[in-house]
Amino acid sequence: MKVLGIYDVDMEYAIAFSSYISGKKGIPFEIRTFTKKEALLAYCMTNELEILLISAQVMEEEFEGLPVAQIILLSNGEDSTAFLEYPSIYKYQSGDGIIREVMACYAVTHNGTDLTIPSDTETRLVGVYSPVKGRQKTAFALALANVLGESSSTLYVNLEMFSGFSKWMEQNEKRDVGDLMYFYLQNPMKLTAQLQATVLSIHNIDYIPPFHFGGSVYDVETRQWIGLLLGIMKTGLYENVVVDVGDSLGDVQELLAVCHRIFAPVDDSYLSQCKKKEFEEFLFRTEYAEVLERIQYVELPWDEAKGEEDSLDALFLGFYNRQVRRIIEQEEADECGSTV
Repeated sequence: MKVLGIYDVDMEYAIAFSSYISGKKGIPFEIRTFTKKEALLAYCMTNELEILLISAQVMEEEFEGLPVAQIILLSNGEDSTAFLEYPSIYKYQSGDGIIREVMACYAVTHNGTDLTIPSDTETRLVGVYSPVKGRQKTAFALALANVLGESSSTLYVNLEMFSGFSKWMEQNEKRDVGDLMYFYLQNPMKLTAQLQATVLSIHNIDYIPPFHFGGSVYDVETRQWIGLLLGIMKTGLYENVVVDVGDSLGDVQELLAVCHRIFAPVDDSYLSQCKKKEFEEFLFRTEYAEVLERIQYVELPWDEAKGEEDSLDALFLGFYNRQVRRIIEQEEADECGSTV
């Protein structure tokens, strides 16, 4: 595994940040921490570093000759006229923010094979789609991703034209799923770095910010979405990828066909049942009838969830949380019963 080095004479900061990044799942580097110049120089006499994160206050010309693929400065916010050729990251932001910026810098210069995380676990692609539409779909998908994320690394991907996330989530979203797709199409070999430069986290979920401008979804073909999702699965970063599928995709059945499991929230109204039947007929006529075997319709007393979508805490702890747990527990019980 390639090595990321951290060098800062502020021992408390260096150790704290090193511990944080080492504890993060999916970091494709071995982490080495240095608080003394002599230790860094001694290590580099016989080893190479893929990335060196070095405090701008201790950067000097001697380090430019080390076997380091990329140097990134950790800045305390003070302007400096020295070493302007190296990218600089503010060191006192959140740990996740530093990681995203590091991976964004690395993605620009990295020209080798894509970084992958060795994993013995197959990544499951779980689709959430509803022929009935309604607010319940995204709320259910988020609750599902959050429950799965309690025990396994989980990524949530929203492919709706209008997700509402930019108004709902109070996080700084510098990139969105459209940016990730652009970078992926430019160079699939940099997907891991670009993905880690894009994802944000909330509760138990990593998520890719959805489109800021919904019209951009029409610029991407369904086969390209499939390629991106399969590429994400191959990185080994996640055990589950939950994709919230909207009708803006041209050929939604093609995407559903690559999902291991599909949850379809519906209600018991007559119109809902009619839409469900039309959807099933559509799958038959387009020769995707096998998809029906992987669909589980979720028909719940949705009125009990009224108002929960106003708060993520309520969404992750209330009605949706309880219903998702019940469904997963029932699935696990059925799987155990089938193996007896």
